[in-house]
Amino acid sequence: MTPNFLDALPLPVLLADRESRHVLYANAAAEERYGYTRTQLLELSSGDLTAAGDLPNPLGTRSLGDDIEAVMTREQHRRRDGSVFPAYVATRSITVDGSDMLIIVVTEISELRSLDAEHRFTDKMEALARMSGGVAHEFNNLLTAILAAADMALATPDLAPNMRADLEQIRAAGQRAARTTLQLMAFSGNQQVSTRPVGLNDLLEQLTPLMEKVVPANMKLEVSRKASEAIEVDPGRLEQVILNLLMNAVEATPPNGTVAVRASDEDAQCCIVVEDSGIGIDEATLGRLFEPFHSTKGPGGGRGLGLASVYGAVRQMGGSVDIESNEGKGTRVRMFFTRVPLPARPSVPVPVPSDTEPSGGEVVLVVEDEALVRAPICRKLRMQGYMVLEADNGEHAMKVLTDHHAPVHLVISDVMMPEMDGAELATLLRSWYPRLRILFISGYSPQYFEAHGGRLMDGAYFMAKPFTPDELARRVRAVLDTEWESV
Repeated sequence: MTPNFLDALPLPVLLADRESRHVLYANAAAEERYGYTRTQLLELSSGDLTAAGDLPNPLGTRSLGDDIEAVMTREQHRRRDGSVFPAYVATRSITVDGSDMLIIVVTEISELRSLDAEHRFTDKMEALARMSGGVAHEFNNLLTAILAAADMALATPDLAPNMRADLEQIRAAGQRAARTTLQLMAFSGNQQVSTRPVGLNDLLEQLTPLMEKVVPANMKLEVSRKASEAIEVDPGRLEQVILNLLMNAVEATPPNGTVAVRASDEDAQCCIVVEDSGIGIDEATLGRLFEPFHSTKGPGGGRGLGLASVYGAVRQMGGSVDIESNEGKGTRVRMFFTRVPLPARPSVPVPVPSDTEPSGGEVVLVVEDEALVRAPICRKLRMQGYMVLEADNGEHAMKVLTDHHAPVHLVISDVMMPEMDGAELATLLRSWYPRLRILFISGYSPQYFEAHGGRLMDGAYFMAKPFTPDELARRVRAVLDTEWESV
């Protein structure tokens, strides 16, 4: 264990000389818990941190894995200010560079209960996130097929008015369902994000006119921008999160009340606070606020995905979020992100794609195991003039390419497929055709695959499901028109 590793641990850890008990190392958590600086701790022995007259209560040994055991005791420890706290202490003898030492790990007993509750909450949220991500992925495939079928049917000439109205209702329902799956993906942490350093004060300043429109005239909006540095986030996603929380705050606040959005520094982090002077939340409800489909708005008041998507979005951008509330005393939501240096210059805006739908004559291979998704993709591309080859998995795609002797210009591939997934297929194809363009399509985000031990190929493009045939056609044309050097 290196000092850097020990400094990252949330529990106080000390290294002490085995014979004299003189402290040789203390991590950051030890400084915080005992109230001493690291230099001051190195002037003490481990016994100096126990309360006067306290005799450790032996609790036996505990296994730490790999045949490693530590002696466990219950002790009374003393902070620098003289206050005392009960603690479980694990002590084990180690040898470092030939020197005999003790490694001492301290857990404050009063924290165990809250830590246990926090762990249970985290485990529950992780399970819900995995379930939500899987459900959203399946629905994204189905919605891609539904939206594609509706759009292509609507393009039929001389469509009867009643048939057109029915199809437009189907498309509208599909689009609404797609927005719901996006919120599920946000909760699960599987939505695509593109992070960069963003000046938090600048972001709030640009967002203030929109926030002012959200807050009615009979309420007061307070905005405070006191963050000194930037944070690494997807600015569009963070703006959505702040507006989502602000709208919740407005709904909970009576006329003449106050809602506030504040940004400030807090140690090595930036903190964003959205708070209101509204009705507050009872303790039972507070523990379930981040669960998907749990709503505080009553029947017909909402799908209950707002705070769930906030939780997922903040977590996916590397932050954390907590809520404090008391009935009748308002609610405070805090989001924490690690501070980074302010960017030297603003990022170049991303060009808005054209509304035109250019056709092409290139050869495109479509690899998708869901026939409901593959069929409308292939149909749309053929309508646009492309020569389309299709396969239902990676191994089938290899056979199709072997039988097809002309060059292939683009491969559109799902990622998660049986037998050979899209990433394996792309790697193999690039070894054969180094300049081949590849467009991955998936209901999961690239970040999901990286978090689960996989990685999409560098230089490949990505398009999130669900999408419409027209969106796909524009994306395909843009990929094919991109110069290889900029891929």
